[in-house]
Amino acid sequence: MLFFENYATVEDVINFKQSENPEHDGLLKIPMTATLLQLIDYMADHQVGVVFLHDADDQIIGLISERDIIRHIAMNALEAFEKPIHMMVRHSVITCKRGDKLKAVASHMAEQHIRHVAILSDKGEYIGVVSSSDIELFAGKG
Repeated sequence: MLFFENYATVEDVINFKQSENPEHDGLLKIPMTATLLQLIDYMADHQVGVVFLHDADDQIIGLISERDIIRHIAMNALEAFEKPIHMMVRHSVITCKRGDKLKAVASHMAEQHIRHVAILSDKGEYIGVVSSSDIELFAGKG
C-alpha cells in the first residue's frame, strides 16, 4: 500500500492495463455521427464504460459514459435512439497526465463523483482513460 500511497502514478496504471490487455491501445473513440446503438455495440465489443467522441476532423470533442447513455435514455425515452449521440457528450472533460500521482487522481475522482478521467500526453493529446475500476485493480494487484 505504501507504493500506491506515495509513488504510484497514472503511468503505472497505463502499464498495468497494457500488460493485462496488450492489443488495446488505450484510446477508444467513435465518430459523433454514430447512432446510439452503434455506440452501445462499440462499448460492449470493447468491454469499456466510456469512449471518446470525435468530429469529422478526428478531433476529440468529449467523452460518453454508460451513465451518460442511461441519463439520455431516461430523459428522452425511445426518442433517445433517434437523437445524435453528440447531444449527450460531456464537453468539459476532466483530465490528468501520465506522471500525476494516482492517489491525487483517485481523490479528485471521489470528490467530483466521477468514474473516468481522460489522460493527456505531455503534448496535450488524449491518450486514454483511467477509471476508478482501473485504480482499484491496480491497487489490489499486489
